[in-house]
Amino acid sequence: MPLIDIKVDGIAKLQRMLTRADGSVYNNSKETVRGATTQITMRAKALCPVGETGRLQKSIGMMMMKAVGFVGIKGDDGRWSSPTSGGGRAMVTPRVYWRYVEFGTVRQPAQPFFRPAAESSKGPFAYDMMAMGPKIESDI
Repeated sequence: MPLIDIKVDGIAKLQRMLTRADGSVYNNSKETVRGATTQITMRAKALCPVGETGRLQKSIGMMMMKAVGFVGIKGDDGRWSSPTSGGGRAMVTPRVYWRYVEFGTVRQPAQPFFRPAAESSKGPFAYDMMAMGPKIESDI
């Protein structure tokens, strides 16, 4: 049976390109997420009903952890609560009562501000993520 020799050129170059692509994807996606998180935060503040003190609106903020963005409510004690974190204590702070405003109660109709803010950013975020492709190609 005859032996077949195969020679592959460019493996080292491919490995270098993949390493650069990994960093480029991380950096570009982090900036895209930061932009979307900022937009959601600003939109939530604009949509948030403002009472006598404006505490709820003032407590809306954002936080980045690596390439992940969080929008939520920062309580008086510095702890965060978000639509997905489920945080909060049994005292009436913005970190607790945002839920009553967002979803309503038996006596108070819902006045959503988080959900519309996030929904309005879905399309632009998807577009920005797709636009990363050429940036990544130019980086590698």
